[in-house]
Amino acid sequence: RQFQLKLELLEPSIGHLHYGLEKAEIYLEPGDDLRIEFDPTDFVNTLRYQGKGAAANAYLHQAQIAFQEIEEKLKEEVKTSLALPFASFLKSSRETKSTFLKTQLEQGRYSPSFKAYAQANIDYWYAYHLLNYPWEYPLHQNLEGPLNLSPSYYAYLEEIATVSEDALPNTYYTYFLDQFFDYQKEQKENVGLTEFQLAEKYLHGRPLYYYKAKLYTMICRRGKAQQAGAEM
Repeated sequence: RQFQLKLELLEPSIGHLHYGLEKAEIYLEPGDDLRIEFDPTDFVNTLRYQGKGAAANAYLHQAQIAFQEIEEKLKEEVKTSLALPFASFLKSSRETKSTFLKTQLEQGRYSPSFKAYAQANIDYWYAYHLLNYPWEYPLHQNLEGPLNLSPSYYAYLEEIATVSEDALPNTYYTYFLDQFFDYQKEQKENVGLTEFQLAEKYLHGRPLYYYKAKLYTMICRRGKAQQAGAEM
């Protein structure tokens, strides 16, 4: 009932520990030596971390439990709430999560990379769900999407960085970028631009390399690399 896994990491990375239907997000940095224990009959409540890297993963586990009610309410809000109440709910939830993070950071020792990751997890969770709402709400209301919302709804994009190298390991950052480019495709100034052209317009540095690599991967998996050659 034990196993060991050795990984050569060049930079912070994200993984998941799965046991049956349960799973926990794992944050690893080069040099970490992490031991994980749990009772298989009560995975969530008995999950424990020891060793180098334990503090970061303990935070992720505590946050998962602390934010469970928010995540459950989010599932209902996106189905039934109009745009402004939904945005208000997300803003309040973001503040709650940020307060929790600030409190935890004052109590423990975390690396600069993890601090940036944890904040990105909150900020891009918030921005992704706001961007996804115009597409998801209509699905539950038998309406055609996306919703035609006022420009003021998207004002939050002014405070969310599109380019964030510190957020690159973060899943919600990648979700945000996907939704961000879907949104940009609909803007008049971007009509006719390809996904690669949009990426080069709004990204630079490692986020640009990452996103273009993701596009290449998707094209190759779909067997459309030859057709997309000129665009690439």
